Amino acid sequence: MWELLTKMFGPEPEYTQAQLIRLEAQMSEFEAQFLELKKFYAAHKVPKTDTQIDQIIEDYSDESSGGYGRMWHLLTDKYGPMEPTNPFGTHRERLQRFYGKYLPDKSEEEIDSILNKYKGNESKMWESLTKKYGPEPGPNGEDVPLEGAAAGGGDNHKERLEKYYA
Repeated sequence: MWELLTKMFGPEPEYTQAQLIRLEAQMSEFEAQFLELKKFYAAHKVPKTDTQIDQIIEDYSDESSGGYGRMWHLLTDKYGPMEPTNPFGTHRERLQRFYGKYLPDKSEEEIDSILNKYKGNESKMWESLTKKYGPEPGPNGEDVPLEGAAAGGGDNHKERLEKYYA
């Protein structure tokens, strides 16, 4: 169905975060699971068509199959958890930008090594880096305030983002 619609009307429009929140509130459980699964596969760079995602959700839509809980359990076991959406980008993108500013000769292999070393404890990584080199550069090159996780104040990302966008 989606393939036909996109052929007839073009690709789906990009939505802002606020629009996505409104849409999710209006969707059925099936539609909400579809959207989350699509984001999950995109975040893990797993190519899946909308038809394939529809089928996966259909397969887990009833409790006899284990339900959506089982679907998410199997997916996170296979691909790992999905990082929360961050307007600054993934930890890899942020680290590449960080080293682009402070140590531009840092290789991709070195970045991979650092990400593996701090996997699951990224807030400690950011705390160490910002103490050693300075503030994290934002997506547009601006310095990100040191409050919140990067300053060692815990993982209060909401407060950090509110201050950043104020």
